[in-house]
Amino acid sequence: LRGRDKLILIAWVEVVNSLANSKLISNYELVPIRSGGYDLAMDKEDQPRDWILRLGDAAVYLVITLIGFSTHGILASSGLVRFLATLIPFYASWVLFASWGSLYRGSYDRLIPWILGSGTAAVLAAPFASTLRAIWLGAPIQVTFVLVMAGFSALGIMLWRGLFHLLIRH
Repeated sequence: LRGRDKLILIAWVEVVNSLANSKLISNYELVPIRSGGYDLAMDKEDQPRDWILRLGDAAVYLVITLIGFSTHGILASSGLVRFLATLIPFYASWVLFASWGSLYRGSYDRLIPWILGSGTAAVLAAPFASTLRAIWLGAPIQVTFVLVMAGFSALGIMLWRGLFHLLIRH
């Protein structure tokens, strides 16, 4: 990342950090680079695990959104904006609630509380995400949609994080 993109990333991390009232970037630091700017760096030990976990979380929400749109037969007809109006609020809300619950902080050793906490964070994130989605689309909140997304988000996140735990243990 360079220039403006780097500043946007840093600003986004700071916004999520302050909203979540957690130390989301506690294992990150700004380090100078040769071109005169700064880059985010994290502890070498946490780097691969952390990024794999975050990419997997994003993939879970992408897959859930794709399945939802295809199940309703609107994947091709709905357009990118409507798709993103579902994906972005749900993933952003997940990151907020997961950060608030310290689910990105090396608590992988306590498997059951970590997985159950992840499922709980996904369920709690769904109503908030649905509200953001409704505002974005200018549409009412569908209670059934909130319940379905809460259930499938929790299931997907818990399955992924269980798999992640197995991967880092072996």
